Amino acid sequence: MNKSSPSVAIIDPVGTKAGLDHYNQSLLMELKAMGCEVALYSNFLSDKIQSSSEPFFKFRKKQTIFSLYKLMQEYRRSIAACKNSGIQFIILHGFHFNFLDAWLVRKISESGFKIILIVHDVESFVFSPNKSRLKRICEKYVHKLVVHNEYTRTELLSLLDVKTHSQIQIIPHGNFLSLATEKLQKAEAREILGLEQEKKIVLFFGLIKPSKGLDVLLRAVPQIDPNTEFVIAGRLRKHSFNVYNEIIRKEYIHGRIHYYLHHISNEQRNLFFSAADVIVLPYKKIYQSGVLLMAMSYGLPAVVSNLPAMKEVVQHNENGLLFQSDDADDLSSQVNRILRDDQLRIRIGQKEMEYCGKHHDWKVIATYFPDMKIAIIGSRGIPARYGGFETFAEHLSKDLVHHGHTVTVVVEKGHPGAEELDPKIKRIASAYKKSVHPVWYYWDSLRLTMGKNDIVLVCGVGGALFYPMYRSAKTKLITNVDGLEHLRTKFSRVKKGYVRLAQRLTRQYSQHIIADGTGIREFWENHLHVPPSKISVIEYGADEPKSFRKEDLQAFGLESGNYYLIVARLVPENHIREMIEGFLQTSTSRKLIVVGTKDTSSYVRQLEDFQKPNVKFIGGVYDKQILDSLRAGAFAYLHGHSVGGTNPSLLEAMITGAICVCHDNSFNREVTDNAQIYFNSIPELARTLEKLENEPKEKLAEYKQKAVERVRTHYTWDRICKTYTTLFERIHGK
Repeated sequence: MNKSSPSVAIIDPVGTKAGLDHYNQSLLMELKAMGCEVALYSNFLSDKIQSSSEPFFKFRKKQTIFSLYKLMQEYRRSIAACKNSGIQFIILHGFHFNFLDAWLVRKISESGFKIILIVHDVESFVFSPNKSRLKRICEKYVHKLVVHNEYTRTELLSLLDVKTHSQIQIIPHGNFLSLATEKLQKAEAREILGLEQEKKIVLFFGLIKPSKGLDVLLRAVPQIDPNTEFVIAGRLRKHSFNVYNEIIRKEYIHGRIHYYLHHISNEQRNLFFSAADVIVLPYKKIYQSGVLLMAMSYGLPAVVSNLPAMKEVVQHNENGLLFQSDDADDLSSQVNRILRDDQLRIRIGQKEMEYCGKHHDWKVIATYFPDMKIAIIGSRGIPARYGGFETFAEHLSKDLVHHGHTVTVVVEKGHPGAEELDPKIKRIASAYKKSVHPVWYYWDSLRLTMGKNDIVLVCGVGGALFYPMYRSAKTKLITNVDGLEHLRTKFSRVKKGYVRLAQRLTRQYSQHIIADGTGIREFWENHLHVPPSKISVIEYGADEPKSFRKEDLQAFGLESGNYYLIVARLVPENHIREMIEGFLQTSTSRKLIVVGTKDTSSYVRQLEDFQKPNVKFIGGVYDKQILDSLRAGAFAYLHGHSVGGTNPSLLEAMITGAICVCHDNSFNREVTDNAQIYFNSIPELARTLEKLENEPKEKLAEYKQKAVERVRTHYTWDRICKTYTTLFERIHGK
């Protein structure tokens, strides 16, 4: 067995009895395609996953003491088979969380396996709910908890201790598109089932239990087009049909109902889904629905109750219809509407299949199951102490660990603050400092991480000179290329030449490239000929600001609204000099405050000549509380950056509600969504500031509101980190 890839088994006694055979086989086949060793122990033999010569679990018609004993014996046999095969991870399906489930997970855990538990239902709809047992199972024995949607995750979060929250991962339920290829012509399926060809057929499919809402559908039948008949297909689960017979008798609808109240085989399922015009899922409570995805995979239009879990999949009038849960009148209205509109049924059916292919692809889903080992290199280290890459690395590493992945961050020698981090984040110290020996820092960082991780994310192109050394490594290299570094005026000709060489090597040897803005992506596509499939735009995020404190301003002799602010590195491409000169050409009584670390460069010496009573250089400020107060208290923020993509300093100003006066370039317009103020020259800046001074309060408030809204809708760390995680999982699965 190849121990460099994880080995995974599914133990599942349900299998063919509830449609989990397709789920199990589809998942394991894609894991196998990724290089994982896989095994399946269930109540059927798979011709796709060879694990044993006979089924491990027999179909049980009744639950007796003997059948319970046999089930436990089969579990023991499955665990032993996993040991003999060298399995590392065992996947289990969770529905009821009874005492037998608790026994099983304890037995598997004690045998040394890592358990991945797919929580289909947070509470059983068949047995008496036992959430305390589920809580104990999850918190004590499980390595990873998989849920299929946000609703189930939210329900589980409310049950579990905070320390277990990081083990929960949303992984969608896969589609049934491969089964839908067996679909028959409607006329043929109806002839086999004995259904009338000219009637409209509405299908209710699946296990019949109170939570499924069959009573709601039956109460709606009298109001539905009389040329419609109804197929009820599925077995009863610890439940009597008498309550439904009473509704049928009372509503005089017996002649419109076709019953198939037994276990439905795969062949029969194909007949029902081929014969029907519409499927109705009138659930009263549900955590996820495999039946819904099966119907959508067949292109069978679905009318479903508007429960949270269903609304995460179905968009009303787009890929299905929603009705008010437990409302028979609304249900009948929606069913009549779709039965009478042939074009609507065709359009929804097509959209359903497109949706399933895009959002429920087993190939993508399989990449989410194995834990990834990810290293982040190229920042100076975490906790963040310096700039954008460090803040980004800290947020991303926390989020990846939160989703169950193993994360390593290379830091500069002597970087402080390890005690501030989640202990699950591993820090490795380089023998070099990036600020002193950047090239050797990258070389050492690659040496420490390549071959030991599934993915290495490199911040910046500085290490690309060494990429060819690792061209045969299994580790996937992903590079965040930062800005247009070759345009930085502080770089010598030699450094600019190195950057251009590094850019070409990055193009050649990175598995994927990340640009932090559309303008950066366009440069790489147009000038370095990177194919669109190899590059993604993922921006930076911004933290919510600290509360404004008047005393932070008073320390610099400032009052809220009586100054303009610049926060930037004091380099020519940030247009510091031009912004100062533009400011000085105005008649404003406000001051200009420049925040930035002074060095001994000739440019900084030139800037110091502008030091005046109304132009004040206060040096570098690294305390976020003070910086946020300075930004929030400024009349406006002047932003002259011109060679980057998504600039963290601009985002941090916007989230405080600062009015942003930006150098007019594609990067700054993209970040601000063309909703702030722009300048191209010194005279234009002077005119812009004069005009801004005379704007009404309502207009100033509008600028502030748009700045905050832009960050909160597009530049949240949560969205940024999710995008990175999705990309990593896709790249890892290739």
